[in-house]
Amino acid sequence: MGPGRGMSRVRRTIRSPVAKVQRELERAEALDRRQNELMTIVSHDLRNPLAAVLLGASTLLRRPDLTEAQRREHLEVMYRAAARANQLVLDLLDAARIADGHLVLSRERICVRNVLAEAVEQMAQLAAEREVSCRSTAQEELPLVHADRERVLQVLGNLISNAIRFCRPGGSVALSASFGGGEVQCAVSDDGSGIPAADLPH
Repeated sequence: MGPGRGMSRVRRTIRSPVAKVQRELERAEALDRRQNELMTIVSHDLRNPLAAVLLGASTLLRRPDLTEAQRREHLEVMYRAAARANQLVLDLLDAARIADGHLVLSRERICVRNVLAEAVEQMAQLAAEREVSCRSTAQEELPLVHADRERVLQVLGNLISNAIRFCRPGGSVALSASFGGGEVQCAVSDDGSGIPAADLPH
C-alpha cells in the first residue's frame, strides 16, 4: 500500500468522528431552538386563561352586589380557565417529547358548536373589559370532529384574545364554523384595524 493511499485512509478516519460530533452539535442546537420556541408558545398561551382568572377574581371583589347565580357563573369560568392553565403546564412538562417531534394529541369526537361557545365564554370577561362584543355562530348540523379538544380551545383562545386586544371599544369579534369540502372550518373575524399590508408577508 502506497503512502498516498494510507494518508487517505487516515483522513477518512479523522473525518468520521469529526462529522459525528458535528451532527450531534447540530442536533443539540436544533433541540435547544425547539425547546425555546416551545417555552415562548406556552408562555404566550398561559396569558389567556390567567387573564380570565384574574378578571373573574377582580369582578367578584369589585361587585359584592352580584347574585349567587352570577357569582357561580364567574367561578365556573375561572375554574375552566384554571384547568386550561394547568393543562398547559402539563404540556410544558412534556416538552422533551414535543421537542423531539412526538407531540401527543388526545383525539376524541367533539361538537364544534360547543367548543366555539366555550372558547367565547372563556374570553367573555376580557371582551367585557375591552368593551368588545364577542359571539359564536355555527352552521346547522355540523358533523362531529375527531380532534384534540384542548388544542382546539388553545388555538381559538389565542385568535379570539388577539382579535379582542386589537379591537377598539364598541368593536366586535365573531367566531364561526361551517362545513364544506369534507371539512369543518372555523374562522375568527373582527372589525379592528387589522394587519398593515406591508407586514402581511411576515
